[in-house]
Amino acid sequence: MKPIQIIAGLVLSAALVSPAHATTGKELKGFCDAEEQSWREGFCTGYITGVFETLDGQQQKLYCAPDGVLNQQMWAVIEKYLRDHPEEWHEYADEIVMQAFIEAFPCPEEEQ
Repeated sequence: MKPIQIIAGLVLSAALVSPAHATTGKELKGFCDAEEQSWREGFCTGYITGVFETLDGQQQKLYCAPDGVLNQQMWAVIEKYLRDHPEEWHEYADEIVMQAFIEAFPCPEEEQ
């Protein structure tokens, strides 16, 4: 076996056994603050929309967003929450997104 194949195999093996990485609020903020159209903006939009749609589809509603809420509105909610809560930037981004939606779109008591 060639040395390059051995090295490639070791690198690949190390990558496969390394712990999973969860996105933090600070990382999400960095992706979403990207000024240029890039994969970062796509990641930001996809991440926020994914959390929104996953939670919105739950039987027990955590928040009650109006019909037709726009991607830009979702990002504005997250941006405001991150700006108002820098002490939470180390937390998992999905938890931050969820909490931001709960605060921004509270449900009437009877729907919870």
